[in-house]
Amino acid sequence: MADLAPSWDVGEAVVEIWSETFEVASGKSATKGRVAVFSGSVSDGYPTVEDGGADSLAVAGVFTETKSAGAKVRVLRIGVVKVNNTGAITVGNCVKCGANGAVVAMPGTKVAGDEEKIVGRSLHGPTEDGQLLIQVGMI
Repeated sequence: MADLAPSWDVGEAVVEIWSETFEVASGKSATKGRVAVFSGSVSDGYPTVEDGGADSLAVAGVFTETKSAGAKVRVLRIGVVKVNNTGAITVGNCVKCGANGAVVAMPGTKVAGDEEKIVGRSLHGPTEDGQLLIQVGMI
């Protein structure tokens, strides 16, 4: 497993421009360094989020801390963060959520709805599973 940014921990925001507080959805979890997705509800005025899975839609950003259901949690919305990746990713390519909240390369040919899956853009070009920095830019 290649670690392309050994100076930082997974889920650490290397550059934080904008992060936001959400609430972890009931019965769900938030894991530092995993892709955060909106769960489609609001609790106490906070949109709820949860760990993403393969091809998750409605991406919120990347969790910068681990929390359990009902807790308030910070999500990096714009910045640079270290995440786990699965498979080869070309530097500069967009990434989406894969299994277990890791990021994977977006397919070369886009289809309708792919824009809802984009987590960010790779700042490295890993050729194997490992860890890399991504630029997150949720709006």
